Amino acid sequence: MKYYRDDYKKFFADWFDEIVYDVRMFFRHAYLEFQWHYLSLKSYFLGRRKLITLREFLETGSFGGIRFGITPHDAVEILQIAYDTSHVDSVWGIDSLEIGFHETEDGLTAQFIKYNCNKFRQTKPYPPTIHIEGYIPKFRETTMNDFIGYLESEQLPYEVYWEEFEDIRIPHIYVNDATDVIFAEDDFMIIGIYPKRN
Repeated sequence: MKYYRDDYKKFFADWFDEIVYDVRMFFRHAYLEFQWHYLSLKSYFLGRRKLITLREFLETGSFGGIRFGITPHDAVEILQIAYDTSHVDSVWGIDSLEIGFHETEDGLTAQFIKYNCNKFRQTKPYPPTIHIEGYIPKFRETTMNDFIGYLESEQLPYEVYWEEFEDIRIPHIYVNDATDVIFAEDDFMIIGIYPKRN
């Protein structure tokens, strides 16, 4: 009988711990959601908006200050957003921007950045602090030739590179030795833009 009583105690203890964890996560996410909207509205009414252009990103590999090596706290300060910075190896999705933070010898830093032309995952919208201006490529619409036409009209230096993978050839365009633009191998439609590691 004692064996069964111990099992019941363990079951209810685990069940209670799960409820406490779920409640804590609920209030944590609710707080972050409130903080997101609060900071967005505050920045909007104070007129603090960060203007970002695709040209700037292509030329520098920096998306309004988002670059390799920044910490989650840096990203929150740059974008003026509320985000949970406590997770290790987390990926943030903010509209078309993806930032992957991974543990390094310097701590938790951005090791993956992508301008995602196909917003396939659930993401937060850009807050009013961010405004994208100028040319914006579209998934399943912008072809490789369209993009090259844009680069030539802007007089941006570029190089076409074909990545060989088994029997697949994936087209890339390196822009100003700062960014890597990847296209689908079958129809040459744009997929995403990544900063290059130098």
